[in-house]
Amino acid sequence: MAGKFYNPGAQGSELSVVETYGKYGTTSCNIIHPCSGKQLMEALKKRLSLKDDSLQLFGIFLGGLDHQVLLFDDDAQIPIGQKLSLSRVPSDIKLEAKLIAKDDVALHLLFAEAKHAVDTGLIQPSDEQLMQLEDYLDPMFTVERQYLELAQQCEGYGTYVFHNCFINNSTTKVMLKIMPNCLKVENEIGKISYHNIKSWVLDERNTAHTVSFDVIPPGGNPYLLLVQSSQVSLINKLVNMYCRCLAIELNIIPPKMPERVMGRYVDPLVSFVNSLYKPRISFDEV
Repeated sequence: MAGKFYNPGAQGSELSVVETYGKYGTTSCNIIHPCSGKQLMEALKKRLSLKDDSLQLFGIFLGGLDHQVLLFDDDAQIPIGQKLSLSRVPSDIKLEAKLIAKDDVALHLLFAEAKHAVDTGLIQPSDEQLMQLEDYLDPMFTVERQYLELAQQCEGYGTYVFHNCFINNSTTKVMLKIMPNCLKVENEIGKISYHNIKSWVLDERNTAHTVSFDVIPPGGNPYLLLVQSSQVSLINKLVNMYCRCLAIELNIIPPKMPERVMGRYVDPLVSFVNSLYKPRISFDEV
């Protein structure tokens, strides 16, 4: 999908501008086009002094921090003249803790993103947690590591929000949240544990722009959750990444993604994980 924004006739040195959270603000890199996602990430690594291992915590997105449309793969060609942003991608909290212990730049980026999420209400700490977070921001002794570690324990950490989604062909716009352990539709459907999703299909053909989830709730009837959005590619990618985090937690190797055929494929990842694992998370507990 990223390729369609790329002009193969434009070659040479170009200035790519990437929005980031925190003190680094808008960062510019002089890169040679055509440029892949991996090459731009390498340029950002040098520009920001990120360590190699920390790159897995971040992704380059099409769109600014306020409206990200898709996440570029390593081999995707980066578009010229489009707004780009760098932010956290789904990852295991234990891995984050391990990597930021050795990388102050990665720590600051994750801290700044978490602070923004707290400030905007995406992360919802308890009153006690909020008081402690505010203490960590005291200008006399701001402690980014302690702030981030506490934010990681709060409700909403690692959540991605998509506004203006249409569910099951309804004409009413709703909000969809991609969370570390579930999807959440802000209507009567509510939360859906990844353990209750058998598979899903992404369809980007023509104007479809849909992703459909085959849901089998425990003790309930199977149903199809159809999501329509201009951001379905990103929704699909984030769900896949969180499910792969689950696979890593279970010490299993997830299957490779099937090749996309005409913009449509079925992802069997959750079904594969669940075939080896009795869910510890019930439908009511997520």
